[in-house]
Amino acid sequence: MKLQARGVEFSFPNGRSGDPVVHGFNHRTGEGFLFDLGGLERLARKKLLKVNKVFVSHTHIDHFVGFDRLLRVNVPHHRLLEFCGPPGIVANIQGKLAAYAWNLLERHQIRFVIHELQAADSVASYRLQFEDGFKLYPYDDFPHPDGTVTTFKDGGRIKATLVDHGIPVASYRLCLPPKYHVRSEELAKHGLRPGPWLTQLLTALDDPQACETMTVEGKRYRLDWLKDNLLDCYPEFSVSYLTDLRFCWENLAAVKKLHQDTAVLLCESAFKAEDYARAVQKAHLSTRQCALLASWVGSRRLENFHFSKIYSPRSGVLRGEAERYLKRYRQLTVAQLRQQINLEIARGKQ
Repeated sequence: MKLQARGVEFSFPNGRSGDPVVHGFNHRTGEGFLFDLGGLERLARKKLLKVNKVFVSHTHIDHFVGFDRLLRVNVPHHRLLEFCGPPGIVANIQGKLAAYAWNLLERHQIRFVIHELQAADSVASYRLQFEDGFKLYPYDDFPHPDGTVTTFKDGGRIKATLVDHGIPVASYRLCLPPKYHVRSEELAKHGLRPGPWLTQLLTALDDPQACETMTVEGKRYRLDWLKDNLLDCYPEFSVSYLTDLRFCWENLAAVKKLHQDTAVLLCESAFKAEDYARAVQKAHLSTRQCALLASWVGSRRLENFHFSKIYSPRSGVLRGEAERYLKRYRQLTVAQLRQQINLEIARGKQ
């Protein structure tokens, strides 16, 4: 899969059956990021060197084994890396770092900021670095308004919540900021010329603290007038990442709260629908459950992955099966969909 959205490109370096990793790259800001840290051998070194944020769902080995390669690639470059993860992620990272001898490192070669979800709406942030023996210090440079865990240079935001997989698992929603397009004919109509002021206008629209007016070619204008008369606005666009969870109402409620109306849902579906008993046993989703979940949150596009290797080399069948269920469930009312979810949960208890 290669998905383009608002200048951000997403891909599955390990395919849909390999260790879970989604690589994202923002072509406008040059920022790379990862959802999960499965094996990273297939991700080029030059791409890893552009990754500065990592969003870990949990630390089962297939979701975290790539930490060592990311660390190895970055050690010589003194880069600040930012991690987000579920309860325990701080201790997990400290444990990884403690496994190695670091007597030849220079100052600042390893610098991390770690955001740990301690509850569905609670985030604690820390910094650690090599020269302090990887001790933790509170990181207060970034608050967490409205459940935002961290931000990107272009104003994009990551929000997160926890779901149950027998252990707490973090799921993430990337909110890409509104996009504006300048209407050239309207500029001419109002006697205005293109120039650096347009960049200043777009920057001001993304800044909640910006002044309500700005000067253009010697005349003062209100920002809302410039926006309404000169720009086409495309609203916020969201991409959600969800993996490793039980199909139950508690998880569905948490998922709906965070991921309602997301444009793209990247969601695990480890098993075929007929193997729902195995899905229940492993606390994963089947294709039918994945489609029910995508319909429940109103996602416009579903990209399912994390297929069990028991289906190799026929794993592609899980893509088609999920799409067929999704097409069917999208025709249902909320009451009908709720009924189908109850039937699926009851089936898993038999």
